[in-house]
Amino acid sequence: MTGKATDTAHREGHRRAPTAEHRRFLDAYLGPARYNATEAARMVGDAGNRVTLAQIGTKTRRTAQVAAAIEAERERYRAEMLTAITVRCGRKT
Repeated sequence: MTGKATDTAHREGHRRAPTAEHRRFLDAYLGPARYNATEAARMVGDAGNRVTLAQIGTKTRRTAQVAAAIEAERERYRAEMLTAITVRCGRKT
């Protein structure tokens, strides 16, 4: 089913905050799993063998809300590192 209303609803879904399940995945992915989607899926309790967990982790990582949150965290980290380097070099920001 495609149509203007469906397309709009789909696009608006990209603007929503991550769900609680997505948040748990993000916490694992950005933390102890160290950007490993398979490990993050395992850590949040998803079941299956390594291939299944890789598929689940990849699918979760690619959802619009999770991808946006990962990119926001990367941007935050880049800004933090740039500030640290600038301060270390004695330059004012």
